[in-house]
Amino acid sequence: MITSWILKVIEPRLHVSITYADLALVVWENKELLVPNVLKIHQLMGEIALCKQGNLEVVDFLNKLMGLWNELEDCAKHPNCTCGATEKYVKLAEDDKAHQFLRGLDDDAYSNIRFKILALDPLRSLH
Repeated sequence: MITSWILKVIEPRLHVSITYADLALVVWENKELLVPNVLKIHQLMGEIALCKQGNLEVVDFLNKLMGLWNELEDCAKHPNCTCGATEKYVKLAEDDKAHQFLRGLDDDAYSNIRFKILALDPLRSLH
């Protein structure tokens, strides 16, 4: 199962060289083969940017966005930070998600609520 998962994130042209590996550990030890799926990341970022509530209930819209965010998080590689900026990065990412959610809400039904939420200090995250 682990080998199958690893094969999904490895550059496809390299599959032949590891398909018959006896252990997932052998594959994992060669993790430099792992590359971000740039096209998938680009597609997900576009879907997130264009995601609107439409005729969905608010909870369904939020679930849709959360699914896209989780899928993007699985595809994207993030550097390991040792400088202490991780907390700031996480806060910026959460604020960005809150703004994406608010931008996608139906204007007619939620413009007043959106304004009130944006006036909060600090802006509360969705998690």
